[in-house]
Amino acid sequence: MLARLSPDERAGPRGEKLSGMCLRALQRLRFLVEDHFLAERLEAGGIPFRLEAVQLHEAITASSARARTASVATDLDDALAAWADRSMLERLLEGVLALAARSTGSCAVEGRRSGAMALLRVTGDPPLPDAFTRPQKGTASDPTGRVLGAFVAAEIARALGGSLSASGGAYVLLLPLPPAEPGEEPSR
Repeated sequence: MLARLSPDERAGPRGEKLSGMCLRALQRLRFLVEDHFLAERLEAGGIPFRLEAVQLHEAITASSARARTASVATDLDDALAAWADRSMLERLLEGVLALAARSTGSCAVEGRRSGAMALLRVTGDPPLPDAFTRPQKGTASDPTGRVLGAFVAAEIARALGGSLSASGGAYVLLLPLPPAEPGEEPSR
């Protein structure tokens, strides 16, 4: 459609509107393709993890910027950390934050220790029914391209030795705490 417009129309409001529509559609497609391939690689065990102590407050801040959430209120100890691969943890959090903030643009994260695990509770938009199952086809009601987001986030959590579930209208994420001594594996 853009190619059919004259140069003056492309530079005008109609061209800007069409360009914006194309860019949003490409972004949705990018999310779908990236999530699909990540899910396949996780399923095949094709991702090497570099486990380290990751400060959850820092990971949430980095992930919220990529998830394009307007605001993420956090209530967690700055020292709370997880034993995880930083890039995979940030990808997991990005997906959960985007889903929890899908309609309002904002959500809240509470975090605390729970035994040998870090527990994060993400509130905002509630998880959709069957959110953690792999969808067999897309849905017209998902304008974000994040239809695989909860499924992929749950797979990442599982691969990191934790879990992602829904409880009381919130996303509940459990991740292993870092080991007490350097070089030691965390207890599970």
